[in-house]
Formats: sequence, structure tokens, C-alpha cells
Amino acid sequence: MLADDGELLIASDRLMSGYFELPIETDEAIRDGWYTPAIWRADDEGYSHRGRKREVIRTGGETVHR
Repeated sequence: MLADDGELLIASDRLMSGYFELPIETDEAIRDGWYTPAIWRADDEGYSHRGRKREVIRTGGETVHR
């Protein structure tokens, strides 16, 4: 589902229950059962663009800034 502000909302019982030992980050990412990882928008030509809510990616135990 796409919220009015362009936030992508995902709900699934198989997605995730939260971040391991990170309750604050879990509360920020999951609201009312909806996971909110990204922002979507359409440009003037109708193309879709995706961005992360946070421009930080954690991969392989490292933090990568965009």
C-alpha cells in the first residue's frame, strides 16, 4: 500500500517481527503492523522512484552511507 506521503507500507506475517534487540528501531520501522522501509514517488513523466527512509544501509555487519 502507498500512503499519502509516498511512504511504502508493507504488511505480512512472514516479513519480520522486528530488529533483533533494537526495540526503538523496530517501533520506527513497524507502525500498526505496517513495515515502512521506503518512500516512493512519481516524477512529472509518470516514472516511479524509490528512496530509503534512511539513507544508510547496513550490510555484512558494516554501515554504508549513500
